[in-house]
Amino acid sequence: MRTGIIALIFVAAGACASDGARAFVFWDGKESVADYAKKVNLAPTKTVDLGSAVSMEFVLIPAGTFLMGTPEPEKPAVTVQGSVSIMAVGGALVFLLLAVLAEKWRRTGRANYSLLSWMAFCLGLGLMVSGAVRWHKAEGLWKDYVRKMEAYERADPNEKPARMVTIEKPFYMGKYEVTIEQQLAIHPQFGGGT
Repeated sequence: MRTGIIALIFVAAGACASDGARAFVFWDGKESVADYAKKVNLAPTKTVDLGSAVSMEFVLIPAGTFLMGTPEPEKPAVTVQGSVSIMAVGGALVFLLLAVLAEKWRRTGRANYSLLSWMAFCLGLGLMVSGAVRWHKAEGLWKDYVRKMEAYERADPNEKPARMVTIEKPFYMGKYEVTIEQQLAIHPQFGGGT
C-alpha cells in the first residue's frame, strides 16, 4: 500500500511537469526555489484539482545534483585523550606547582614574585582553563557523534551509503503526505478493502 502512495506522488508529479526534451539549468543550491522557478519559467508550487472537491498541493524540485541517502557521520577531529587532555593536565600541573611555590614564599616571608613567576602562573592558568573548555567541547562532540552513529545504523539499508544523484529536469512532488481522499480520487479501486 505504501508503494502505491509513493507511486501516486510521482505519477501526479510527473503529469504536472512534463516539458519534453527541454534541457534545464541546474539549481546551484544558493538561490531560493522560487528564484530558480522564475529562471526556468515554472511555477514554484502547483495545486491540482483531483475532482470531488479534493485537491493536491505540489512543490517544484529543481534539476541538479543532490546528496541522496543517509551519510555516515564524520568522526570529530578533537579527541579527549589527545592534545586537549595534555593541555588541561599540563596547565593544571604548572598552575599547582606555582601555587605551591607561592604558598612556600608566603610562609617563609620571602615573597619573591617576579614578573617571570607571574607570567608562568598566568600561562599555567590559561592552559588549564582552555584545556578544560576544549575537553568539555570534545566530550560533547563525541557524545553527539555516538548519537548520530546510532541513528545512522538504524537508518533504512536502502538509504546507505549516501550518494550523489543528478536529476536532469525539475519535477513536482506532493507537498504533504497523500490523504485517503486524494488516493481515492485518483485510484477509486483502493476504496474496497483495508
